[in-house]
Formats: sequence, structure tokens, C-alpha cells
Amino acid sequence: MQATHEAGAYAYEAGEEVVTSMTDVDALDIERCAPVPAACLPAWTIGRVAARVRRGERPAYVLQFRHHGSACLCVVAEDAIEGTA
Repeated sequence: MQATHEAGAYAYEAGEEVVTSMTDVDALDIERCAPVPAACLPAWTIGRVAARVRRGERPAYVLQFRHHGSACLCVVAEDAIEGTA
């Protein structure tokens, strides 16, 4: 019997730290309850996977990260993640 790879399986687990591109990402500063302007975000960041979600049929992740000392959240598609930190 041959094992098959489940379509849309997640590559990362909750709690893992990942390196991700921040291009075209909407981020929220949860301490200020305010969006982080895209122009203020770095090109990439290291974040911790808080949750695994879906965007349509594709895997995506809610990431926690720090930006200028504030706790922030964003949702990124799996293909925006470059790997584990």
C-alpha cells in the first residue's frame, strides 16, 4: 500500500518559529488595537505560529511577532514562509 500526501496539509505546527516575508501582509498591533501600516513593516520577520487556518483551500497561519516592542498578529499564506527560524 502506498501512502499519499494529504492535499492542503500543513507544513508547520503551532508554536514553531518561522521566517516569513511580510510583503502584502496585513498586521495588527494587539497592544494598541490598531493596524500596522504596511510601510512600517519590515521585508521579513520571525514569528511564532499561533494557529493554523485556511484561506480558501490553501493552508495559512496566524503568526505572533514583535514589532518595535509591541506584540502583533498577522495571517500569512504558507508560501510566504521561508522556513523555520
